[in-house]
Amino acid sequence: MSAESTPPRQASPVGGLGVAATLSPTPTDYARLEGLYEIQTVLARSIGIEQACEAFLPIVTRALSVRTAVLHDRTQGLYRAFTWAAAGIGQLELQGADDHARTALTCLATAASAPTQVVSRSDVLAGGVTDQRVVDRCFVTLPLSLVDGHVFGVFQLEGATGFDLRDLQFIGAVANQLAVALDRHHVRLQLEIARSEVEQANRRLRDLQTISKAALDGATLDVSLPLVLHVISAMFATDAAEVLLTSADGTSLRRHTSIGLEGADDANVAVATGRIAATGTSMVFDSLDELVGGTLRSDGIRSLLGAPLRARNRVTGVVYVGSRDLRGFSYDELQFLEIVADRIGTIIDNGALYDQALTSIRSRDAVMGLVSHDLKNPLNAIQLCTELFATDDPQLTKPVSIIKSSVDLMLRLITDLGDIGSIEAGHLSIMTRSEDALTLVRDAIEGVQAAASGKQLRLETRRPARDLVLACDRLRVIQVLTNLLSNAIKFTQQGSSITITISEAERGYARVSVEDTGCGIPEGSLPHVFDRYWQAQGTAHLGTGLGLAIAKGIVEAHGGTMSVESRVGHGTTFSFTLPLALDPVGLPIHAVADRVGPRVLVVDDEPNALSALSALLAEEGFVVETAADGLQALRMVRELAPDVMVVDVEMPGLNGPDLVRKVREDLAELPVILMTGNDNHVLVTAQNELRASYIGKPLKIDDLVSAIHRELAKER
Repeated sequence: MSAESTPPRQASPVGGLGVAATLSPTPTDYARLEGLYEIQTVLARSIGIEQACEAFLPIVTRALSVRTAVLHDRTQGLYRAFTWAAAGIGQLELQGADDHARTALTCLATAASAPTQVVSRSDVLAGGVTDQRVVDRCFVTLPLSLVDGHVFGVFQLEGATGFDLRDLQFIGAVANQLAVALDRHHVRLQLEIARSEVEQANRRLRDLQTISKAALDGATLDVSLPLVLHVISAMFATDAAEVLLTSADGTSLRRHTSIGLEGADDANVAVATGRIAATGTSMVFDSLDELVGGTLRSDGIRSLLGAPLRARNRVTGVVYVGSRDLRGFSYDELQFLEIVADRIGTIIDNGALYDQALTSIRSRDAVMGLVSHDLKNPLNAIQLCTELFATDDPQLTKPVSIIKSSVDLMLRLITDLGDIGSIEAGHLSIMTRSEDALTLVRDAIEGVQAAASGKQLRLETRRPARDLVLACDRLRVIQVLTNLLSNAIKFTQQGSSITITISEAERGYARVSVEDTGCGIPEGSLPHVFDRYWQAQGTAHLGTGLGLAIAKGIVEAHGGTMSVESRVGHGTTFSFTLPLALDPVGLPIHAVADRVGPRVLVVDDEPNALSALSALLAEEGFVVETAADGLQALRMVRELAPDVMVVDVEMPGLNGPDLVRKVREDLAELPVILMTGNDNHVLVTAQNELRASYIGKPLKIDDLVSAIHRELAKER
């Protein structure tokens, strides 16, 4: 305790704290104990220390005659000085009291670095005593500290007259409570600072993630750099930010991207950024006025924080943030800008590589387009010459077949190269007409039926509830379907099935899906399946890697979308959408005009016979659906509700008679014609049990057509 005072009004031995007279319970002591309790209650509240002092000082002045009160508090780089004076006391006297307290704190506290923030407040002391000017001022200045002895402030009262021992005890008790309250406040302040630092660190981490993402995405500089500059300008709370890139010869800097700037940079900014680039080190310029003489523009940059950009061990430019007001930048901010500069350097390097890659791809596609056109001429000559070889010479049959298949393969490759070039250039030719979706699927299936039969695969079609008519280019859509079906056949195990589903999608669109039960595609490979020249690992020998990219380009040229879903070991589903054809009032067309004949479902496990029967019956005006086995036929009967079913008797798995028995469970009156080799047992079964007619093999199309019409007539 440090105390200076005039002689007390009542002499009492200061050191004799055990003297009974000084501790006897008088009414005054009870009043002060009550006051101390009130002060303790005030200081226990979760309010600011200045507000707490404003609340408890009137309690002090109620017990003591006080002219001025001073509180000095120093912690965490913050110095706070609060002064109160009774009304009528001049500023000069109040300043003297403040200086006295400041000198005492300097003597009592250990040496500390200069505070980074100073807060001073002055106010009227409620209940203070104003006397005539005193010659010998009486101050009681007490250190604020805890058990560790560390002094972090002082509490000072100036009495109108001298203080006695009980006064000093009361003031000491108040100072102790104030020290405890200030310590709690310091802890809260430290927690708030720590919380603020954590929040700032989290914000910077999020901002750095945004910048890093821009660096990894490989977007163009015109897209990524403005985003980065907005992030760092907000991060450092500056008015402007700029990225300058070095010239090809490395002798100058040119602006690439900036925000918050108009016109050319000031000379001061040019000098500062030039130094950063020349030295390859980060720099802080708290005042650019010192770099170059003269008057800066009113809207010019006054303070700047900059860092060099590097790529492949060389300086490629400079990034800086600037303020139009004088301000200081911290070392932490400098370090963080260096991290940001590293990310921007990566963005610039990736952007340059990306531009080079795009240029290379465009050059390659242009060359491939020219080469593909020029290659067709010699291939055409080769193809024509093969037609001149004698077809009856057994020694030439195999070589000619090899030449023809090789020419076909080369033509497909050249066509793919031409298509991918047209898609990239946006010149893919699309001639849309109204096309029946089911017919397109059926035509595509016919083209791959032989390959599917070679692996004993079932190609199943699920049709929509009502016929869908697409606005599309028939040949291009068949090209898409053929590619998807061919891929499904390649990757589906022998004896499995592939399902083609036609359905209505969102308003105005149809969806076609090709689902296989093959090996599936790994999740990490799914984002790349539509990339040009990309192939799944282990399948490089199965194609050029262009088919899916072309299919997606064709679908998108129609205004549709293509997607893929897959699970390893369960199979893959490719889906695409195409626009529906609309009538003159904008409503979807749900039927094709020439599809007016009866619907016939033909079931036969022999693909060639199935294809021939389908074509012949279609020429007779029937709407023909086909199934390659009994199980597929059973599903189609339930979905399509055909008018007549023509079934081969001998089929693996579910044979003809068993199929008819199951059909009768749901459709007892469906006309059925069995195709048989005149087995008497089958004929009897057909007529009696199955209620089906029959036709013998080999078939004559006229006989079959007549049988179908007879069955239809019976139904009517």
